[in-house]
Amino acid sequence: MVTKICEVCGLPFRVKPYRADSARFCSFACGGTWRLKTHPMPNAHKAGNRFRAGLRPANAFMSEHVRGSANARWVDGETFTCEHCGKPFVVKPWVVRQNGVPRFCGRVCFSASGAFRGELSRTWVGGPKTYRGRGWRAARLLAVKRDGGRCADCGELGGASIPVHHVRPFREFSSAAEANAPDNLICLCQRCHMRAEYA
Repeated sequence: MVTKICEVCGLPFRVKPYRADSARFCSFACGGTWRLKTHPMPNAHKAGNRFRAGLRPANAFMSEHVRGSANARWVDGETFTCEHCGKPFVVKPWVVRQNGVPRFCGRVCFSASGAFRGELSRTWVGGPKTYRGRGWRAARLLAVKRDGGRCADCGELGGASIPVHHVRPFREFSSAAEANAPDNLICLCQRCHMRAEYA
């Protein structure tokens, strides 16, 4: 490092060798002081510009000029009533076009309403029913004996514990006797049974 003397304050300062010939001031403040002395600004600018003085020009752009309804592209929202709490809420038209007519004002009302659980769900088909009627055990054993405990799709041997599938779903029948008829029962291994249930 090379030691130099500041031309303004007279204090020593150190610089790297490549700046030994060009360095004249110890800081930006000293450099600015020297520049104001040697290159004076016009009187109108000595006190700073209008913004520094706290005055805004008449045509100054501010964010308030384009925020909210002051924006030239502002579009008013559409008002809807929440199905859960009954309070009105506003949604922009493009959100309605994209997502359809809103039913709830927010996530809290959506969750609290339970509108998409159980019987209110669009995909509701009656819910899980484990009870298959009084004659289910006997009908199941007949189906297992008839098919020899083998999967009707892949032929895998499952024995007496192989799942028995209703070809036409149990919930579509008015009585358990009709649903458990031998021609509506078929033996399927677990993999094939899941495939048939959720296909």
